[in-house]
Amino acid sequence: SSEFNRGKSEIKYTEAALVGAPTVASPVGDLGEIIQNGENGMTARDTKEWEKKFNTLIADKQLRIDLGNRARNFVIDQYNPKRLGEELIGFLSRV
Repeated sequence: SSEFNRGKSEIKYTEAALVGAPTVASPVGDLGEIIQNGENGMTARDTKEWEKKFNTLIADKQLRIDLGNRARNFVIDQYNPKRLGEELIGFLSRV
């Protein structure tokens, strides 16, 4: 992957998660850190993996629903204003 791709943020993942849509993404940059493959989304490293993951999601409605729900819960927990504020205060107190 390129420097550009490694620098992308997780905003597309968080937007999809908030509406309960499961994500398949390359595990680069922030996405590689926040997506726990099979838990709150799916990661794919090459064309064969992408095809397999998409086919799995197409064939399994319940998996789509479950991944979408877990992604939404993850984002609500990790990106809520109270939690982010506490992290910022902790960071600022260390600086």
